[in-house]
Amino acid sequence: MYVDDLATSCDRIGQARTLIRQLCNLMKSGGFTMKKWASNDTAALSDLPLEVTSPLETSRLWKTLRLYWNRRLDVLTFVPPAEIPLGQHDTKRQLVSLAAKVFDPLGCVAPYTIRAKKLFQALWLTGIEWDDPLPAEINGKWISWKDELERLSAIQVQRALVPVPRDQVGRSELQVFGDAAEAAYGAVAYLLTQARDRVLQVRFVLAKARVAPIKRLSLPRLELMAFLLAARLKAYITKEMGFSTDKYVPTADNPADRLSRGCTLERLLKDHLWWNGPDCLRQPESEWPRLSVVVSPEEARGTDPERRTAVALTTTLPAQGLQMVIDPTRYSRMDKLLRVTAYCWRWVDQARRPRGERRGNSSLTLLELQEAEKKWVREVQAGAFLIHRIGSGSTEWLKIRQIASLSPFMDMEGLLRVGGRLTNAALPWCHKHPLLLPPDGTIVALIVRRAHESE
Repeated sequence: MYVDDLATSCDRIGQARTLIRQLCNLMKSGGFTMKKWASNDTAALSDLPLEVTSPLETSRLWKTLRLYWNRRLDVLTFVPPAEIPLGQHDTKRQLVSLAAKVFDPLGCVAPYTIRAKKLFQALWLTGIEWDDPLPAEINGKWISWKDELERLSAIQVQRALVPVPRDQVGRSELQVFGDAAEAAYGAVAYLLTQARDRVLQVRFVLAKARVAPIKRLSLPRLELMAFLLAARLKAYITKEMGFSTDKYVPTADNPADRLSRGCTLERLLKDHLWWNGPDCLRQPESEWPRLSVVVSPEEARGTDPERRTAVALTTTLPAQGLQMVIDPTRYSRMDKLLRVTAYCWRWVDQARRPRGERRGNSSLTLLELQEAEKKWVREVQAGAFLIHRIGSGSTEWLKIRQIASLSPFMDMEGLLRVGGRLTNAALPWCHKHPLLLPPDGTIVALIVRRAHESE
């Protein structure tokens, strides 16, 4: 009993009729009469007089514990707010008020409601007052969210978690998925039931989604928070059930990805993955996805986001930069600049050699062109990210706060590269650790133009 409401279920009609009879006798002994009986099967109410039962109206939704129940279809659904101000420029107060009217304790439409929570957090960061109009960018997203609110009534969630009587259940498992993105994280639980006839059923149980803290956290930290939320969901649902072995789930098969990124109601209505869980749950456990990554101790130490590290970089800057000799603004193509640079560097190298060791004139090699490009990249990186102390011979970071989040490191050729979380990805090394370049400059513009023209 919840105050004056009773919500329960039985495996069979006979059990339901017995329960109703016992409850009526128990409450009558205390002078209470139970009324407004409703069931998804009218046969369960056949022993009751009509005056204590609710009429079976096909279009009526029954409110139980603030959740709307369609007893004819035996599904839980939603009713949009009575008044939805469409098309107008709302205030911060109106946004919070309307978003709070979507009552969803089970998290059935959490991928939709998390979008409103993200907007409220963005509003909080702007510092506007409660009755100030929304900024243009946020207002556009808010109008889109409101326009979808009318479709809320189309959501239907199966009420029964176990579709067969419990004595016919051969195996049942609770599967909980968690995921995180930079803006939000969440967890969702599904109940897998296998009847004795070997038919598998997967039902949505519960979901929770939260916006990421205002203080910026690393993605591994957010994923850890998502895992903690998943563990709490599991403990809440199973009470005393122990944890099973945690398994890797690809992003494409992870329904919790909807919580961390959010999605529209239109997509949620047709999302088989969200309402039914990944298809792998209907397969033997031996065929579930697995992740096997071999990480060396050096790589583990280098990619541990909780490990405090001190980055030390050294470089040698010439007294006069390369741009003092070759003006890159005179060139419209990177290829031509590299050829001129390579020929100049070949001349310097030949001039240093004795006459007998000098090579004759020949076409430029690929190695010479690659070395010319590396020289220009070092020049750009030194000017953008490093500062040289004249006389001390030491090098310090410049704008360390802007690039520290990229986990920069110096490779064996003196080039500054991005660290990051792709160390274990099945990609070429240069793709896992791309060169670190500033957002503007002549050399950067030539590199970008060459990349576009090669596509």
